[in-house]
Amino acid sequence: MATFTLDYGLGWLEDLRDEGEIYLDIDISPVSVQSKNAKRKEELVDTIRSAFSHLNYFLSGDVSFHLTWQLNEQTRLETSSSSDLDNILKPLIDSCCGIDGVLIDDNQLDDVHVQWVNYYDNANSKITLTLKFNPNETIPKAGLVFVEIDNDLYLPITKHVNITDRVDAYNHLQTQYLTRKSAIEMEGYLRATRRKNKMQRVFHKGRLSEYTMLKMKDYIE
Repeated sequence: MATFTLDYGLGWLEDLRDEGEIYLDIDISPVSVQSKNAKRKEELVDTIRSAFSHLNYFLSGDVSFHLTWQLNEQTRLETSSSSDLDNILKPLIDSCCGIDGVLIDDNQLDDVHVQWVNYYDNANSKITLTLKFNPNETIPKAGLVFVEIDNDLYLPITKHVNITDRVDAYNHLQTQYLTRKSAIEMEGYLRATRRKNKMQRVFHKGRLSEYTMLKMKDYIE
């Protein structure tokens, strides 16, 4: 377990990687997806991504996303100044994704739960993000590339310095993928098929524009 304090006293991040959880507590009010306040949006995104910069890994499998918005009850119920829960969700999810986040892409979200709870301070609010994941489904940020395993489908993989290690890593993923593909052909494309074979999930190239994508021959050379 590791705990990191955010700059300017804006909160903290708790990394429970071995237990499959990340907690991010931010002393900043969320912003609506429709908000025209670009400065507020930038502040929120920068704070979240600064927090995730303390992590040396990406989540590479399915993820559960839980948002708790701590907001004064009177402000929430008796004014029109607070945003709706659904409107604050997308900017927060987007801030978690991409090369500066901790999620490769938002299609990794298996379920999303959002709630608000009463907060004593009627002038401010804060948010807590909880990400839950399989501890075995992470990959180091250092050396991360995506290698094509099938038509337009890519797998995250570390570009090891040693070519032998690259070949071994690719062959391992390829074996898993071919086993999965065979199971799908026999059983159909079922959620259980992928999970039963315990393989790394694939990503379509259309979701990987920020990342380095390689053909197999370019990866192992």
